[in-house]
Amino acid sequence: MKSKLLFSGRFLRVYGKESLYPNGYKAKVEYVKHPGSVAVLPFLSASQIIFIRQFRPVVGEYVWEIPAGTLEKGEKPLSCVRREIKEEIGFSARSFEKLGLIYLACGYSTEKMTVYKASCLRKLEHKPQGDKDELIEVKVLTLREVKRKARRGEILDSKTLVALFLSGVI
Repeated sequence: MKSKLLFSGRFLRVYGKESLYPNGYKAKVEYVKHPGSVAVLPFLSASQIIFIRQFRPVVGEYVWEIPAGTLEKGEKPLSCVRREIKEEIGFSARSFEKLGLIYLACGYSTEKMTVYKASCLRKLEHKPQGDKDELIEVKVLTLREVKRKARRGEILDSKTLVALFLSGVI
């Protein structure tokens, strides 16, 4: 069933289509078409993870999260994750482990995210350079601090919570 573009903005494109359910039910659905994304849990040591605290204007607050980003056209997830840790936290990594794939909001988006763990980090000479609309603070947290923040509900970002779960941290 063919999709129709309903809205196109700076960042998002919303499509609509008629969908046939396995039980024969037909419904009109609206969704965001997304090229895919990555997230990375960067371990500075066995007991330290590099987090970012980023201002998210949609919710109007700073959110604790891990580096993440959208795949560019033709970009492979591993290349994207290397780019994101460089841009957002100013590190490179020698070792990457794929933790899994997740849908971030499969009720209204096609976004599929590849989640990685990075280790053997090396600080780069330059300072992290996020985009102009990215207000990011880089912070090293111990595993104990991460677990405490997760238990207290201070980490609300879903990709971060899933990455911590998939890695066995929480």
